[in-house]
Amino acid sequence: MRYILITLFMVVSACGGGGGSGNQTPPNNQSPSTPVVQDEDSQGFWRGTSSNGRPVDGIILDDGSYYVLYYTDSKRDFISGIVHGKSSSMSGDAFSSISATDYFIEEGVIYTGLSVTGTLKEKSTFSGSIKYSANETVNFTSAYVDAYEITPSLDQLAGSFAGNVAFAFGIEGAVLSIGPDGSLTGIGQSGCSLTGNVSTNTSGNIFDLDVTFGGYPCASANNTFQGIVYYEHDTGVAIGVVSNSSNTDGFLFAGTKQ
Repeated sequence: MRYILITLFMVVSACGGGGGSGNQTPPNNQSPSTPVVQDEDSQGFWRGTSSNGRPVDGIILDDGSYYVLYYTDSKRDFISGIVHGKSSSMSGDAFSSISATDYFIEEGVIYTGLSVTGTLKEKSTFSGSIKYSANETVNFTSAYVDAYEITPSLDQLAGSFAGNVAFAFGIEGAVLSIGPDGSLTGIGQSGCSLTGNVSTNTSGNIFDLDVTFGGYPCASANNTFQGIVYYEHDTGVAIGVVSNSSNTDGFLFAGTKQ
C-alpha cells in the first residue's frame, strides 16, 4: 500500500414531510429528502504495516494523489520501494484507485496498472489491499500521524542533504542542496546533476517538488519529473519522491541534513 484523497465536501439536505396522508405534497413543494453520504477526508500521513511484513508510510494529498513508501525492516533504515497513484473515487469511508504504479527499487522492477481498494476513517485508520495480479494481493493497515498538520517552512527545510538516490537502474550516493527560496541543486556519484524547485504545499506538512535532470550520465537525461518532499524536523531526514507524467519512471532520494 502507500502514499489517497478526495476534497471533503458536505451536502446538507432539507427535511421534507409533515403528518397526514402519504400523498400529501411536502411543504414548499420540496421533494422528500434522501440520505446524504459524507465522504471522509483522506489526506494526511499514515503509518502501518503490510501483510508481507513490511513497514509502510503513506502520504495522501488533497488532490487525491498518494505516495506509499515500504521498507525492508522495522527500523525503516532502507526504503525498498514506492507505490504512487491517485484516487479514482471516494464514497463515505470506501475508496478506490486504479492504475497505480509500484517502483520496486529493491529489485529494480516497476509494476504498473495496480488497483487499490480499502476503508478510511478520517484522521484515524486506513486499511485496504493492493492487487498486483489475479493471484497476488498485498493487504495493509495504518493509523493517522498528526505531524501532517504542522505548517511547512522553506526556512526550516533549507540546507544540504547527504544520502542516496534510488531508481530502476540502481542506487547511488548523492548530495542535494535546497535554498531558502526553494531552489534545488544536486549531484550524484555518477556525475549526474539536477536542478529544481521546492515549494510549500497548501494542504499539509509537505513540499511540492519539480526536478530536471542534466544530460549524460543521467538515466533520465534532460527530463523533468514532479513529486513531493517530506521533511522530518526531529531527525533532519528529507525524503523526496518524483515521477514522470506517465508514471512509468520514478526516483527516490533519502538524505540527512548536514
